[in-house]
Amino acid sequence: MKDFEALKILWHEQRIHPALSAEEIVSTIKAKQSDMRRRLTFQVFTIAGVLVAAIAIWLLIPFQTWTSHFALLIIAICLTYYFIVQMDSNRSFQKHENLIAEPKAYIQFLKSYKSMRNRLNTRNYYIYESCICLAFALYFVELYFVLPLWLFLMLALATAMWVIYCHRVLIKDYVTKENAQLQELIDHLEKLDRQFEENAP
Repeated sequence: MKDFEALKILWHEQRIHPALSAEEIVSTIKAKQSDMRRRLTFQVFTIAGVLVAAIAIWLLIPFQTWTSHFALLIIAICLTYYFIVQMDSNRSFQKHENLIAEPKAYIQFLKSYKSMRNRLNTRNYYIYESCICLAFALYFVELYFVLPLWLFLMLALATAMWVIYCHRVLIKDYVTKENAQLQELIDHLEKLDRQFEENAP
C-alpha cells in the first residue's frame, strides 16, 4: 500500500512538472555554462591581481631578512602555478562548450573535468596551502624582530585562524558548490541526450 501511495505522489509530481523540451534544456545548459565561465574568469583575474600585488610588495618594500625574500619567492611561485592552472582550466572549459550538440561527448568531458577540478581543489590545494603556510612562517621571522611582541602574537594568531578557516570552511564550501554546478550541467546534458534518443528515427 505504501508503494502504491509513493507511485501516486510520483505521477502527481510529474503532471505538475512536465518534461522540459530540448530547447529549454539547451537554454538552461547555456545559462549554467555562462555562470561557470564567469566564475572561472573571475578566479583568473583575482589570482593575477594578487600575484601582481605580491611582486610589487617584494620590489617596493625593503625587507631585512633572507627569510622574507624566500617567503615572497614561494608565494610568487604558488600564485604563478595557480594562475597557469586556472587559465588552462578556463580555456579547456570554454573550448569544449560547443560539444553541446554531442551530449555524450560533452558528458565525458565534464566528468573528466570534474575529476581534474576535484584534484586541484583537494590534493593540489593542500600542497599549495602548506607552501603558503611555510611562506608566512618565514615572513614572520622578520616581523618578530620589527614588531612589538603583543602585535606580533596578534598577527600570528589572526593568520593561523584565517588559514584554519580557509582549510575547514572556505575550500570545502567552494568544492561542494563547484561539484554541484558541474553535476547539474551533467544532469541536464543527460536529459538532453535522452531527448535526442527519443526523437531519433
